[in-house]
Amino acid sequence: ITIDRSDRIWVSHPYHGIFLLDSDPSKNQKVKTFNRNHGLPSDLNNHIFKIKNKLVVGTEKGVYQFNEQTEKFEPDEFYQKILGDISIRYLKEDTDGNIWFIHDKELGVLDFSFKTPKLIYIKELNKKMLSGFEFLYPIDNRNILLAGESGFFHINYEKYKNNVAKVPVFIRQVKLVNQIEKIIFGGIFKDLAGNKNANITEIENEWKSIHFEFTSPIFGTQANIQYSFRLKGLDNDWSPWNNKTEKDYSALPPGKYYFEVKARNCLNQESEVISYGFHILPPWYKTTWAYILFALIVVFSLASFYYKQKNKLNKQVRLHEIEQNRLLYLHQLEIDKAASELIALRNEKLHSEIDFKNSELATNAMHLVQKGELISKIKTELNQIMKGIENEKVLTELKKMLKVLGEDDKMDKDWEHFAQHFDKVHSDFVVILKETYPTISPNEIKLCTYLRMNLSTKEIAQLMNISVRGVEIGRYRLRKKLGLSTEVNLFDHLIQMGIKK
Repeated sequence: ITIDRSDRIWVSHPYHGIFLLDSDPSKNQKVKTFNRNHGLPSDLNNHIFKIKNKLVVGTEKGVYQFNEQTEKFEPDEFYQKILGDISIRYLKEDTDGNIWFIHDKELGVLDFSFKTPKLIYIKELNKKMLSGFEFLYPIDNRNILLAGESGFFHINYEKYKNNVAKVPVFIRQVKLVNQIEKIIFGGIFKDLAGNKNANITEIENEWKSIHFEFTSPIFGTQANIQYSFRLKGLDNDWSPWNNKTEKDYSALPPGKYYFEVKARNCLNQESEVISYGFHILPPWYKTTWAYILFALIVVFSLASFYYKQKNKLNKQVRLHEIEQNRLLYLHQLEIDKAASELIALRNEKLHSEIDFKNSELATNAMHLVQKGELISKIKTELNQIMKGIENEKVLTELKKMLKVLGEDDKMDKDWEHFAQHFDKVHSDFVVILKETYPTISPNEIKLCTYLRMNLSTKEIAQLMNISVRGVEIGRYRLRKKLGLSTEVNLFDHLIQMGIKK
């Protein structure tokens, strides 16, 4: 039960939360309940106290304070910074303003006699209090009574602080571990002058692990002593403070190391740093003699390689000279061959030019053939027209035209000339055709040349001055003479005749 500055009564229950009783008679003692909905971390284990004229609550997550504006509980920054979120079951302020607290049967005090509040645990009384019945009565700093399981403990806090001895620390034992254990240090340094940091031990590389044991020989206060250590050469930072009194290191690389350890008591007084130096020797293949041997092997290998390469180079020079002479001979042969090929290419170019000219002549001949066919058709038409005209003057003019057309026909039309140039272009097609089929007629040869040129039936009819039906009949008769079945394409057959040559 606690009364705040406004004379309001606060009651805490470990299983039901916190209650506020209003002392105003007109309100008939109205009761308000506070639980997790009002900022508390839990409905259980909440204990209310008045410390430094301030209402605070010890909870499972540290110390909370009441916010008058929001009417909710929130973590107290001062206690959170020093104590963190440890569970607090009891709080009490003594006559000097120090704050005593109980956490899981551990008694501690926030001492305000220093420049900054210092956290001190009185570990001699650990586990000697009865949970749920925690009670501390501070008469003064020399007489503080603590309720315990079997009675009261009397604490002279002033004497307790002043009688704390200086904290010593010693390395008790160092041993090596592989498949067996070997003790290399038993707590006595070789330096009789007392220099505890001068010992250096050489350790063979075959040992896989090194084990350190250390202690602070203060009788009766071992529970208050904490240790911190580091291995210089491997670690730069000290380990967190803890109660461990041994440390192992495994698979350390070769080099020099110093194991350093220090201790502190409940008043945070630290001991001097004590160290043990050791040197892990490198394996045989990393020693100075091994490096000298490796260097000699490398020099001998390089010398052998040099002479071997020199002989090889001389041999390669001789082979290179022989190969150069052979290549010069082959090069000359290539030059002669290239000259011969150049002459052949020139001749081929000349033949190509001749073939191109013949192709042009064949094209012109084809044009003349077409022109001759057209003139013949015109002449035939004019003769038909002349039969139905009685006007002498018109007939005279038409006869003149027929005469002119006849003269042009004599100049341009020459089938033999066309066939000759056609053979030039189409690789002696007419010659092959006559040799293959001796009984073939001139008109059939003419039809074959037109078919070989892939002309349409209509174009062939115009050139041969016959009807389309006549061309089809001529093609049918040609297939029979050539002995082709219906499955064989006539055009493909004529093309193949040119390729066969």
